[in-house]
Amino acid sequence: MRQNGFDKDAITSMSNRPEYFQDIVQTDDAGKPVPHNSIHNLYGFNMAQATIEGFNEYMPGQRYFLLSRSSCTGTHRIAGIWTGDNMSWWEHLLSHIRMLMSLNITGFFYCGADIGGFGCNSHAELMVRWMQLGVFSPLCRNHSAMGTRYQEPWGFGHRAFELMREAIRVRYALLPYTYSEYMRCVRELEPFISPLFDTTDVEDQFMYGNSIMVAPIYQPNARGRYVTLPSARWLLWRCSRYDVREVEVYNPGVYYVGAELGEMLIFIRENTLVTLTQPVEYIGQTTCQSLTVIGFVTNKATFSHYEDDGSTFKYREGCFSTLDIVIERDEDDYAIMLSRNEHEAVPITITEFLFEIYDDSGQKVCRGVAA
Repeated sequence: MRQNGFDKDAITSMSNRPEYFQDIVQTDDAGKPVPHNSIHNLYGFNMAQATIEGFNEYMPGQRYFLLSRSSCTGTHRIAGIWTGDNMSWWEHLLSHIRMLMSLNITGFFYCGADIGGFGCNSHAELMVRWMQLGVFSPLCRNHSAMGTRYQEPWGFGHRAFELMREAIRVRYALLPYTYSEYMRCVRELEPFISPLFDTTDVEDQFMYGNSIMVAPIYQPNARGRYVTLPSARWLLWRCSRYDVREVEVYNPGVYYVGAELGEMLIFIRENTLVTLTQPVEYIGQTTCQSLTVIGFVTNKATFSHYEDDGSTFKYREGCFSTLDIVIERDEDDYAIMLSRNEHEAVPITITEFLFEIYDDSGQKVCRGVAA
C-alpha cells in the first residue's frame, strides 16, 4: 500500500461481492463443486480481512477506518457496515431505525444507512427527519445516486438547511456522551444501540447508550408520534437546538408526544446522566474543555466520561482516562462528586462543568463546578 503511494487511514469497500454469476454452483481451487450461496457473504469478509492486513502492515498500531458494504458474521470485529442502496422513501427511514438495532445486537456497532436515501429524489421534510435520525446513527452520511436530486442540505430551501444544521450541531455537542458510551459498550460487550428489551412490539424506538432513548419521526406530515415509555420515569428533551432545553417528565406508559419539524424527541432515563460540549466543525478542532451534564436525578446518577488518544489501539492496553461523575440527591439538595482516573499519556482537559439537574417535577437546578 505504501509503495503505491497510499497515505490514507480510511477506506470504503464497495461492490465487494459478486453481483453477477452464471451458475449457482461454482468450484473451489481443487475443482470441487461448491454452492455459491454457501460462500457468497465471505467475499466481503475476506476483502475486509485483506484490507486490514494491509493497514496493519503499513501503519502498525494506528487506528484505521474501514467501511464495508458486504459482510457476514464476524466482520464487525474489523469493519463497520452500511446497509447498501436504499431509496428516498419514508419506509426506508423506518428500515434504517430497525437495522440500527438489528446490526448492533449482532455486533455491528458502527453502522448506518444513506441519509436521505440513495435512489429516487428526496425532499425537504424527508431530509430533515432523516438527518435528525442521523444524529444518533454511528455512520451519518448523506449519500445519493447519480441522476437523482442533489442532497446537500442547502439544496432544500433555507428553513430545511437551518433545521439540518441544528441537528448536526446536536450530534457534535453529544460527542462526549456518544464516545464514552460507545467505548463502554465495546469494553463491556453490550449493544450501543439497542431495542427496548422489556417490550415486545416496539420497533421504532431505541436506546442510544444507557441514558438516552430516541423516538424518531418517520411518517410524512407528522408533528408528533406515539411513544412507549417502559419501566422507568423519563425526562423528555424536545430538542430543537443543542443549547435549548424544553423538558417534561413522563411516567411509564404510552403517550402521543408532539414534535414540530425542527424537533427531536430525546428521552433521558431517570437517574442517568448525559454529557454535552460546545459543537465543533470537525473532530480534533479543539480539545474538550467544558462539559454540560444533564440529569434527571431523583436518587443517584452516575456517568463515566472516557478519553483516549483517538489514534492508536493503546486503549486495549489500558491507555485511557476516565472522569467519574456522581450526583446524589439528599432531600432538596444535590451532592456532586468528581473522580479522575487519568493515564499520564491521556490527560483530561476539561476545566469547567455546568450541571443541569432536574427533579421529579422537571424543575431545573443549575450549578457550575470548576474541575
